[in-house]
Amino acid sequence: MKWCVVILASLLVTATALAGDYRLTVANDKHASCVRGPAAQGHPDWPVLTAKEVSDDLFRYFQGKTPHLKLFVPFFTNARITFCGAEERREVYEAMVAILQLPSIRNEFDLYDYCYLLGSRELLGLIDLQLRQKLSSAIAKRLQKARAAVLKGLKARHQ
Repeated sequence: MKWCVVILASLLVTATALAGDYRLTVANDKHASCVRGPAAQGHPDWPVLTAKEVSDDLFRYFQGKTPHLKLFVPFFTNARITFCGAEERREVYEAMVAILQLPSIRNEFDLYDYCYLLGSRELLGLIDLQLRQKLSSAIAKRLQKARAAVLKGLKARHQ
C-alpha cells in the first residue's frame, strides 16, 4: 500500500511539472502589441511564431516528422496558444483543414483533439465548406470526425 502512495505521488508531481509555464503566441508581426510578457522578452518557453511557421510544424507533425517547435505537442494538447489576430487564427485553421484532406496522416486522433480544444465557429465553417466538395469517403469521414470534435468543444465551452 505504501508503494502505491509513493508511485501515485510521483506521477502527480511529474504531471504537474509537465504542465509548466509556457505559451505559444502566433503573430505574423513578431513586434505586434499582442506579443507581451515572457514572449516579448524572448523566453524560450514562450515562443512567438508566424502562422506559416506553426502551419508548417502542423504539417510536419501530422506527416510523422519532428516539428521544429520544442514544445509542439504540449502547446496544442493543452491549448496553450494565443493568436494575435483573426488572420493568424484563420491561417492555422486552414492548415488544419488541409491536413485533414491529406491522403494519409499520422497522429490522426491528436488532430481531432486539437479541433476540440482550439475549434471555433470559423473552423467549423471551413470544415463545412470542404464537406460540400466531392471527396473520397476516407477524407469525408475524417472531416466529419473533426466537425464533431469542434462541435463537442464548442458545447463544452458553451459557445
